[in-house]
Amino acid sequence: MSLTKKIPVLAVSLGLVVALSGGCDQVAKVFRKEKAPAEPPKIAAQAGWKYYVGGPVMVPDGFGRFRIGEFQGEISKPSARGFLVGVKHDPNKKFEMATWINGLKMMAATGFIGRQGIYFITHRTALDGQGRVMSKQTLEYDDEHQLEKSVLEYFDPETGELVHTAKSDRPYRPPPDEEKKDDFLNSAGNADNAGNADSGD
Repeated sequence: MSLTKKIPVLAVSLGLVVALSGGCDQVAKVFRKEKAPAEPPKIAAQAGWKYYVGGPVMVPDGFGRFRIGEFQGEISKPSARGFLVGVKHDPNKKFEMATWINGLKMMAATGFIGRQGIYFITHRTALDGQGRVMSKQTLEYDDEHQLEKSVLEYFDPETGELVHTAKSDRPYRPPPDEEKKDDFLNSAGNADNAGNADSGD
C-alpha cells in the first residue's frame, strides 16, 4: 500500500480511537459521580446578633494599646463567604462575639464594654474550623495594678486533652521596647509566644 493510501487509513483509525476514547469518558461520567466543589456551611442567623464583613475597628485604649472599638460592614444576614464577625450585646454592657472564615467557626468570645466604649474580652475559645477546641483563654483586668492577667490553655483538638497552660501578666501600658501588634489578629493561639499571651481584644 502506498503512503498516500496509508494516510486516510491512519486518519480514520486515529479518529476512531479519539471517538471511542471520548465516548468512554462520557460513559464513565455516567457511572462515576463527579465530585462537585464543596459549598461553605450555612450560618444560621441568631436573634439579637449583628453580623459584619468589614471586621473590627481598632482604637487606642488610652494606655498605648489598640483594642476593638466598633465593627464595620454590617450586613442583614450572615454570609458564608470570606471573613465574618458576629456580635451580640446585652443591656448590662456584656457581649458575645464569634468569627467565621468561609462558614467555619474559628473563635468564640465573651466580655464587657468598658471605658470609651472599648470591647474587653474575658473569655475566648479558638477552634480549628471543625468545632474542635484548640485553646481557651481567660483574661482579668486589674485596674489597681494596671495589669491584664491571662491564663491560656492549649488543647489537642483530636483528643480534647489539655496539653499546656501558660500564665502571664501584661501591663496596660506597653513598655517602650515591646513589639507592636494588632491584638485582635494576634490572638490566643501563638504557642511560640505563650509566655506573653496577647489579650486579643
